[in-house]
Amino acid sequence: MKKNIDQADIIRKLLDCENKYNFFDIITDDIQIYPLIRMGIFYEILKNLNIYEPQPKSLKINKINSILILIKKLFNNFKISKIKNHKIAIIEHPRRIDGSTEDIYTSFLYDIFPNDTLTIKHPMYGKIITDGKTKYDSYHYDNILIKKKLLKFIYFKNKYFHITNKISKIINKEIDKNHDYFKFIEGLIIDKIISCKLAKIFLSKYNFECLIVVNGYGFNHFVLAAKQLGIEVIELQHGNIYDTHLGYHYPNSKVGSIDSFPDYLLTFGKYWNNQAKFPIPKNCVKENGFYFFEQSSLSNKVSGHLKKNKILVISQQNIGRKLSYFTMDLAKKLTNYQFIFKPHPKEILNEAEYLNELKDVKNITISRKALYKLYPTVEFQIGVFSTAIYEGLGHSVKTIIYKINGWKVMSKLENYQGVKFAKDINHAIDLLINDKFQEPELNIFFNKDVLENHLEFFKLYMN
Repeated sequence: MKKNIDQADIIRKLLDCENKYNFFDIITDDIQIYPLIRMGIFYEILKNLNIYEPQPKSLKINKINSILILIKKLFNNFKISKIKNHKIAIIEHPRRIDGSTEDIYTSFLYDIFPNDTLTIKHPMYGKIITDGKTKYDSYHYDNILIKKKLLKFIYFKNKYFHITNKISKIINKEIDKNHDYFKFIEGLIIDKIISCKLAKIFLSKYNFECLIVVNGYGFNHFVLAAKQLGIEVIELQHGNIYDTHLGYHYPNSKVGSIDSFPDYLLTFGKYWNNQAKFPIPKNCVKENGFYFFEQSSLSNKVSGHLKKNKILVISQQNIGRKLSYFTMDLAKKLTNYQFIFKPHPKEILNEAEYLNELKDVKNITISRKALYKLYPTVEFQIGVFSTAIYEGLGHSVKTIIYKINGWKVMSKLENYQGVKFAKDINHAIDLLINDKFQEPELNIFFNKDVLENHLEFFKLYMN
């Protein structure tokens, strides 16, 4: 493998394999299995080829805390299990702002739906998310995940030998000949099949008419189970969408051919509607906007002179080390600039050691403040491929994309005002010192009147 290989190169090879070897035609247990394991295989290849640093695992203390409050959750679930009249289910996202207990992507829905809604709380990042003050019942999915772990011990693995062997051998032949993928893919298949069956059992206990998810590809087993039961599935966009994102991009698949893709995708704005080839009709992709973004952009304003020479660096857990060293070098050469390094939550959770090195540079501050409070205070932002970069542009922040692994997914921004790409530190310094930026174009990525757009959508498509 070439040392400078990028994730986009791996994706192209994987897309070729899908088409050449008909991965989407593989059926087991009446389940179209490949879309369910597609992202997992991709991430494993990236990890094995050292394209990114491995995703950090949650700390043991978080797992211990999870166990300590599991009894409370089970008691809550026992009470909820007696209620069968819910019509809408929402699977929350774990992103919270300033200690809030409410999911920033779905909390506005409380103003739209009646009381017959069930919020499904799923443990992620090793964190425990407490109930917000909502009018919804909540079901904690922890006990079902425990049941899944027990079932995996007794599951008959040899049943999927042929499928596992086929896919792993193709990956060895076409993409990575130096690593054995058999056990990983076998475990992934068993995990997803059990997850689908348990999700279907859970959903069948209720009278749901609609399932709303924030991360469709992360909960594709739920999506599949819901669709098998005739429940309509709607996804709210939560992150970057691009033409090599395997959670959304199906260039070789016919419309309607992916069983585990939602029926509708509600995007932040029109820009996103053509960024990938979705396996659903175009009229099922709607630009409804991002409510939390709209509200924060209206409320957070800071005068221009207070932003001068302030730079926000938006980190991500799989490139955090490279980005931190880049920031340190930049700060040492630009001593009249103030740098705010914003770690990804997983970097904080994993106590990344390079964060301590950043503290030694006088003009670098490591911030745990919400990004929405940082955007109005800075003149520039530096990042690689985080969705937060678009949110910064929506707040009129001049933007530099640092060209390390992953930057290619942002290449379509090259012709947009307020965005520049830096190939190295000297290039970045030149861009900053000479300020070769036009003001970012607003309202391109995020639609206005978000609450009204969603009210109209749900009125048309759920009545």
